[in-house]
Amino acid sequence: RAPGVQPLAAAWSAFIAAGLLLSERDSDVHVSFRGLMTVTFSVAFVYIFTAGSVAGEEVDAARGGGDGATLFRLTFVSFVAAILSWIADILLCRELQALPLGMPYPQLHALGWHFGTCLGLLQLFCLMLLHQHCVRDGLEASVRYRAGLVPLVVATAHEP
Repeated sequence: RAPGVQPLAAAWSAFIAAGLLLSERDSDVHVSFRGLMTVTFSVAFVYIFTAGSVAGEEVDAARGGGDGATLFRLTFVSFVAAILSWIADILLCRELQALPLGMPYPQLHALGWHFGTCLGLLQLFCLMLLHQHCVRDGLEASVRYRAGLVPLVVATAHEP
């Protein structure tokens, strides 16, 4: 845990938000801030999923089984699917609004991005909770799934 990182990350995010909000959409300044936002997101994505991968391995090493690896894999797939949905929505916007046979617009950004990131964050949170219980606190815990995708971490022993 790195002390002081959260305020720095919040300040950086506020700086990027201000740059985006206070610049004209077609200006070089706005495009530059969008570039900074994209790079920041990419670096954060790599960092979070590297930490998630390590946490999954530590969980599986501490308690046996493959719950840590499964939660990490589900998290990663949810986020990749969400990102691909958003990119497809941006790149194929014109085509998606003119689907044949009166088919409705699929709302890839709304459904794919928001649902995918929400599910991915829940899965990542459950992985971190399982890590906290099993690796840091030495407790017993299990993972159950609702509908095969929605994890639930259950502490089966409350004292080490």
